[in-house]
Order: sequence, then C-alpha cells, then structure tokens
Amino acid sequence: MNRRQSLENIPIEKINILNPRERNRKIANEIKKNIEDVGLKRPITVSRRLDFTDGKEYDLVCGQGRLEAYIANNQTEIPAIVIDADEEETLIMSLVENIARRNYSPTELLQGIKQLKDKGYSCAEIARKTGFTAEYINQISDILCCINTINTVTSDSYLTVI
Repeated sequence: MNRRQSLENIPIEKINILNPRERNRKIANEIKKNIEDVGLKRPITVSRRLDFTDGKEYDLVCGQGRLEAYIANNQTEIPAIVIDADEEETLIMSLVENIARRNYSPTELLQGIKQLKDKGYSCAEIARKTGFTAEYINQISDILCCINTINTVTSDSYLTVI
C-alpha cells in the first residue's frame, strides 16, 4: 500500500493519541534517557485529521513512547512522518503496531484484538494484519467471548474483565 508521506516537525500539543497504551515506567524512563543522550533515531508517525475541532490536527499512528519522552523532556515539537490515512486506517495501523510488537502485555493483546473485532474484522483478517496465525487469533477470540460472558453475568457486581 503506497501512501503519500512527508517528514515534518509537529507541535506536540496538536497530536491526538488515538490508541493509548500503558507503558512500564522503567521502559518509559529508558526511552527518555536514550533520547536525551543520542536524540531521536526514528520519527513518530502521524496522520492528518479531517476534523480537529479539539485543536488536535494529527492522530498518532506509532511512537507513543517517543512522544511521551519528548513531553517529559519539555520539548514543544517532534519530528514526525505524516502519512495519508483516515481515522479508521490510523486506528487499525496503531492497533496492529501495538499488538504485533514482541513485548506486548497480554491485556494489550486482548484489547487490541477486541478493538479490531469490534471494527468488524474477521479472525483471518486480524491474523493477516498482525502476523499471528488464524488459529491463535481464533483462540483469543474465544477468550474474548468468555470475558464478554463473564462481564454480562457480573454486570451488577464489581467484577469487570477488560
């Protein structure tokens, strides 16, 4: 898939984190220190938003850790590859980026696959996009069904899973 892209310095306050993920503080500090020591080796990736009434002109595709490190280092702009993608494509790319990484948490994997399923993607499509086997995605899908059942059964109590 060929997308038009450009490299730009983007004001940080104009970036919307479309698919936020929790990061281990130790890893976040390592990213921050690395950027302080050697600079940014790889720009973040963003897409332009069509509707930015909230002042956010870009959606983050990948690079949340680098963005957070720049914020922690009191930077106001960050180098970014700006791609052509609508909000749904951006969300899908961001989800795939998060769940295809080798160091994802099990919760991130379940949440990412659930979001893709909620967007109407089949297990085979999710497998193709993430590089996991269809069988693995089917098993995750079965777990998600069990979690949904648990959440439905316990909706009046304090137990909620994912």
